Amino acid sequence: MTAKRKRRKRKSTRHIAAYHVGIVQTPLRRGFECLMVGERTSKGRHWECPTIASLGAKLVNGRATIDFMRTWLNGRRRAPAWFVAILDGELARQIEHRQAIRAELANIKTGDRRRSPEARTRGRLAMMRRYGRLEAEKSMGEAAVDGEAAKNEPHKSP
Repeated sequence: MTAKRKRRKRKSTRHIAAYHVGIVQTPLRRGFECLMVGERTSKGRHWECPTIASLGAKLVNGRATIDFMRTWLNGRRRAPAWFVAILDGELARQIEHRQAIRAELANIKTGDRRRSPEARTRGRLAMMRRYGRLEAEKSMGEAAVDGEAAKNEPHKSP
């Protein structure tokens, strides 16, 4: 004979729906969610995303409770000026940090020859020199300046 078990009950869908009541996308909430970007921990091996409570505690720094902060973010109460200033300052710091990274990325030299026409020409000339198709040290640009047709361009006449 088998043992009787209790039937498993499902969670109410009303419970899940009630959890989401009151979450409205306000500028404060969108700014707060932008600050929830994860940070690298343990020497860059793992990402750690802060919880709403820990980030809120860091922002309000004991001046208000987390529940008050949630009411400000959801738009149920007006946020004080100091909280808006702190949120704006944190977002500005994050934007400056990302712009500095973009500036550093712009200065990186890549090995891709397709980027600029000059780099493509240099690569083509180096390849022609390797195969012995160019005369001595003359490049295609120098030959065109001298008024004579380049040796490797069959369609141009002298």
